[in-house]
Amino acid sequence: GIIATSSKNRASLISNITSITNINYWIIEKILAQSVEELEIIKDATSNAKKVYVNTPKRQMKWYKQIQSKLPNLKESKLQIIKSGGLWGLACNSIHYLDLVTHWTGETLVSINNSNLSKEWFKSKRKGYFEITGKLSAKFSKGTELILQSSKDIIENVLSIRLNQKSYCEIYEKKGISIFSDKSTLNGKQDLQSEIGGPIITGILTKGDCELPTLFESCKLHSIFLNSMLEHWNKSFKNKDEKVPIT
Repeated sequence: GIIATSSKNRASLISNITSITNINYWIIEKILAQSVEELEIIKDATSNAKKVYVNTPKRQMKWYKQIQSKLPNLKESKLQIIKSGGLWGLACNSIHYLDLVTHWTGETLVSINNSNLSKEWFKSKRKGYFEITGKLSAKFSKGTELILQSSKDIIENVLSIRLNQKSYCEIYEKKGISIFSDKSTLNGKQDLQSEIGGPIITGILTKGDCELPTLFESCKLHSIFLNSMLEHWNKSFKNKDEKVPIT
């Protein structure tokens, strides 16, 4: 089953589906839900499936794999990784980078600091959902830090990996070029969903597996991220909402 709806009411949709049919394999779109409570509903509803995956596919894309192979010490170093740019969708897309860093480093997400987010939420392209600018700082289990910065200013989108003062990689995702500290470059691209969907499904049907993160893995990231965003949402509006309207 492929669930590509927006995040609102997705938990109840999945529950309804599982009440009338058995599904062996699921691929669920991020953001999984709008609260940790809804994550638990999704986990319970899909517990009888053989495998449940979450569609954060950067980890399986050829270009990011090549970048990883050129940085062999990713799992041994305490990294600083910075994703910055203008209006790249911090609320809806941060989970992609949280997952990528987890995969690259083998670390688990420990905490997210939301104190430097803007208090001005604005309507996203999808009706009924909101976006935000500012900075999130994510801490991982062995000391790696991921900084996620989005601005309303026109700023180039860069994903910067710092292994130490001398070793780094700057990834220009829209341009399709990565530049390393030894001045070497590696061209590539972010694959389109239409390009990767087929191979993912073929892998599941033929081998019973794919390279996407499992629901269990992704829920660890989602729960910390959703709690942080919901806390900031309620602080911004002086509300006590139980869900944060991001997708």
